[in-house]
Amino acid sequence: MSSNNQKAGSDFGEFIALFARTVEQNAGFYLKSLVANLGWLDTSFPDWYVWLALLAAMAVSLFGAAPQKVAVDAKAKLICFSFFILFFAAAHFHVYWTDGHYSCGNDAFIKGIQGRYFLPLSPLPFVALCNRNRAMERIGRYNGVVANLVALCSMLLTIPILEARYCG
Repeated sequence: MSSNNQKAGSDFGEFIALFARTVEQNAGFYLKSLVANLGWLDTSFPDWYVWLALLAAMAVSLFGAAPQKVAVDAKAKLICFSFFILFFAAAHFHVYWTDGHYSCGNDAFIKGIQGRYFLPLSPLPFVALCNRNRAMERIGRYNGVVANLVALCSMLLTIPILEARYCG
């Protein structure tokens, strides 16, 4: 049994502190590698695009569906958000426990996790944000404009990145 396996089993509180420090330190990297890396860590979209895509996803979640069409109650939202957090923590625990990507010293954190690992579960927090308030419907009519703006930005940014990567 490796030292990380023994440590993970014996001091779960230390893992929680390490997990919190890791998330605090890497939150921006997780967002950028989820939204804007195109699968390559050395190629990414600008930071403004990451925030635009995140804000667009939040807007569509909050203002997107008519209340009569949304069947996501508070319990379902809690389950979606909890499942995402559980998977997020489990991925960190797995790396900490099995691979030992653990940096020692005063600035210890878990290394080796990228935002794209969470792509399959990334809709869950946005489902948890889903709003059933009828007053929000008026704002939601602009979701198509927002989605098209993000799609246009994605296309305009992707073409030169791919051209430079493969043709330049």
